[in-house]
Order: sequence, then C-alpha cells, then structure tokens
Amino acid sequence: MEKAFDIAFQSYTSLLDELEIPYQQDDLWAYVGTEKMDHKWWLFITCTSLQAPHLLDEILPILKREEVCFCLIKDQLKHYLLNSGGYGPNLVGKVIAIIPASIDKAKALLAEMEPITDGYKGPVIPDALRIAENIYCLYAEPKDPDLSSEILKLYLPKPRYIPFVIPPAYRKKRKKNIIGKRYIAIDYLRLTPKGNIIKAIDIKKLELCLIKQGKPAALDDHFGREMKDRLLWQKEVITAITPEIPTAQVRNFFMEDSHANLVLDFLNGESYGSIIKRTLTTDWKDLNAESRVYLLETFLNAVKLIEAFHAKGFVHRDITDSNFLVDTKGKMHLLDFEVSYSMEDRKPSPPFVLGTRGYIAPEQIQYAMPDFKEDIFSLGALLCFTLTGKNPWDFLEGNLDQEMKTLLALTENKSLTGLVESCLHTIPQLRPEIQIIQQIIKEQLYEILLHS
Repeated sequence: MEKAFDIAFQSYTSLLDELEIPYQQDDLWAYVGTEKMDHKWWLFITCTSLQAPHLLDEILPILKREEVCFCLIKDQLKHYLLNSGGYGPNLVGKVIAIIPASIDKAKALLAEMEPITDGYKGPVIPDALRIAENIYCLYAEPKDPDLSSEILKLYLPKPRYIPFVIPPAYRKKRKKNIIGKRYIAIDYLRLTPKGNIIKAIDIKKLELCLIKQGKPAALDDHFGREMKDRLLWQKEVITAITPEIPTAQVRNFFMEDSHANLVLDFLNGESYGSIIKRTLTTDWKDLNAESRVYLLETFLNAVKLIEAFHAKGFVHRDITDSNFLVDTKGKMHLLDFEVSYSMEDRKPSPPFVLGTRGYIAPEQIQYAMPDFKEDIFSLGALLCFTLTGKNPWDFLEGNLDQEMKTLLALTENKSLTGLVESCLHTIPQLRPEIQIIQQIIKEQLYEILLHS
C-alpha cells in the first residue's frame, strides 16, 4: 500500500520518561497522579500537534515541580486525531488536563502557564470556559462517594461560582446576527468545534444562503493547514465540477474575526438519511415493494452521482447519508468536498484525512494514497444503511462475517447482502467497480417490479 505521507510522530510519553515522571497509561492517555482526580477544578491546555513537543518541553517541568496530577494524550499521532475529531467532538482540543489540588494552586499554575502558552495556538474547546488564550477550565464533581475517574462529571457551574478572572475577550458572546456585513443569520443549523453552519439571508440579493464557517486552528492538520484550507479546497472542487455535478454553488468566501466563511446556495430539500429513516418503517424483508423500489432508486441515484464525480477525476472520500440531498423537485445533490482528492492533479498534497466513522475505508485511516476504491467502500456502508436504517458505525464495527449474517437475516436478500460484503472488502482491489454496483441494483429493481 502506497502511503500518502510518512511522518515520524513523536511520543509524548518519552518526554515523561526523560523527566522521570512516573505514569500509568491506556490506549489513549498517560495518567500522572490519577489518584487525585477528585480535585474540583480541571485546567485544559489546547495546542496543535505540530507545536505540542515544544510546549510540553516548557510546561512538563512545571507540572513535575508542583507535583500536579494530569492526563496527557500519548503521542503526536493521537493528538492529531484528537484535534481532528477522531475521538469525538467532546475531546477536541483537550490535549492535556491538569488537576490542581486546590483553587490557590490552580490560580498559581494559571498565572505561570498563561504567558508560556500564549504564543501557541489550538482548536477551541467547545464545552469548557476559556480563561486564557489556550487554557480552559471545567469543574469536576463525583456522581457518588467513590471518586474513581469513570464516575466524575465535568461541567461549568453558574458564573458566580467560577473562581477565575475571565478576560473580556473570552467572555461568552452572543451569536452574531450580521456576518461579513452582508449576511443576516436566521438559524444556526449546527454548532461544531471546527465551525458553525448557518442559514442566512444575503442582504444584497434577498435570497437564502448557507454559510460554512471554519474556526482558527480547528481540525488540526499536522502539515500546518486548518479549516480555512479545507473550505478553500471545497470552493475549488465545486468550481471544477460545475455544472456537471448537482451541488450547492459557491457565492462567496471571506475572512472575518479569524474565521473563514464559505457562502453557498441554500438548498431546500431532504437529506438521504432522513429519506431512508422515513421510508424504512420495518425490516427490509417485510417492506412493501413500492418502498423497496423507492429506497433502491434513491441509492442508485447516489451511486450515479459518485460515478459522475469520479469521471471528473475526483475521489469524494466522505460519502455519508448526510452528504446527499434531494431537493423539492426530486433532484439529488452531492455535498461536502472538504476531504476530496483530485486524481488528475494529485492534490491536495498531502491529502486531507479523516472521513466519517463507519463510512471511512480502512486504508484512508492508514493514510494510503487516495483511490476511487475508497468511495466503493463508503457506498457499501451507505447501502447497508439503506437496507437497515442503522448507523454504519453501530452495525459494521465488529466481525464482518457475523455482521453479514445479521444483514442477511434482516433483508433475506443474498444479492444485496453479497454486494455490501464485496464493497466492504479490506483489500481495495477486490471491491467491485461502480458499474457492477449499478448493475446489481438495477437487477434487484427489475426483480421487485417483476414480482409485485
């Protein structure tokens, strides 16, 4: 397997070893003094994976000197995945959690570490209170008298109980109603660590639009790229595939308050996932012929869009049930090209990584050079979702043979189950061509219509 890139990711536990700091570890974290995790206020430091080794060189001696309990992500690769959302949105930015023994100790550590961390950058930690440029806090409270880490809950108490002085720049602000001096926000559709998705009105044209925002230092990229770069790449892809591929067209791109803003047409319609869940009211084997035909035709339309996208020289690399939308006229649109790759131009170089859990091909996780077969794997996961209504990460993250037996029991259809299994093959070359997928789906549609 040809690698898209090969990096020597640094171990952070080796830094602990060099300083002779004892620790325990699991697959993700190194724990120092975890018997003291019942202390109330936790401090979190955010930074990028590129900058972390230098930052840790500065703060680990302080934590050793003060004998402070803390948890540290184990290495640079896991840090990269953490900041990219690979371990879930609730962990983004939480590179190191420091658990001081008292409020006074927390304040002293904050005063010492604030000037050290100020020159670095990292993604915003969305569920915590920002008390310095790269330092956040949360309050820990046990759920019962046994103060084990598994039963601690972290949250923010009411403002009057917060012991830290919050600089004005980091105090909670109301969501902006006017964006870019031209767009009126009418609905924040999604709030995420990497940026918000906003339904807005274009004042100049008096039309609805969609704004995809990219927060600074969000989606940490080990190559110094961030969300702005992904949105600019998405803009380039949309321009390249227009008008052949139905999608939301680009209206504008601008920077405001260090946030990147990609403005797109607002498409009225229903997501692929919503269509499946609305139509799949029972197990596939018990579904009426009309509903089966509708669902398979919906899947076939998605496959045709990906085939056309491939014909333009691109691999999508993030095929999910949320990245297809059927508009009010029944036309399907392909969305979200942030991690797409141009096979003809061999860019972006290196490719952006991380698709969506459950849909992402295993070789993409291993940083292989992008290939059209990645999308075949994702189409297999999408077909499995179409037949079951179950999220692929819940249905496909175990033993594949057993999963296919379960799928066969739900569908009683060997042909469709076999197609899913072949698409999900771990060896990309053994996955079917996209034309074979279409052929099998068309044969199934013919069989249903013939016997209905």
